[in-house]
Amino acid sequence: MSNRPSDARGFTLIEIMIALAILGMSLFVLLDMHYNAVRAQNRLENEVRVRNLLSLAAGMSEVEIAAGTLKDAQEFGDRYPGWRYKFDAQEVEPSSATGSTSTTSAPAYPGLYNVLVTVEDPDKTAYELEYYTVVHTNAQQAAAAAAAGDEDQDANSNGSPTPPGGGGTN
Repeated sequence: MSNRPSDARGFTLIEIMIALAILGMSLFVLLDMHYNAVRAQNRLENEVRVRNLLSLAAGMSEVEIAAGTLKDAQEFGDRYPGWRYKFDAQEVEPSSATGSTSTTSAPAYPGLYNVLVTVEDPDKTAYELEYYTVVHTNAQQAAAAAAAGDEDQDANSNGSPTPPGGGGTN
């Protein structure tokens, strides 16, 4: 027999405990989802920062290569405290490109550099970017212009003058 009158209203202690258990599990799932979303956001922010800094370091390395510096290491400054970058550029040798039958070798081209850029975060984790770039110095441009001038003279010295309109027949 129950001591409870039949017209009594309200919840029993067991019903309240079951409702609190369901509410607790729901809150646990929601907090776990929120924690995972915050972790994913932090990871993506770091990845975007690393990609931007790699791009910035690659641009600065190209400027340094054009100035004649093939290896350097610097910090990014006050905006990114503790972040550093370094680069190492090596000119691609024509003999290494033409002497092998590999399809992965770079073509022989004056001013072609293989550049390795490394960015370090404050925790000393390294992120690398390797790429090829073509940098023409003033000396290379002058030599190319002189070579082009010699080729023009050789082409016109074969005895048949080239008319200004292109030399086609009508």
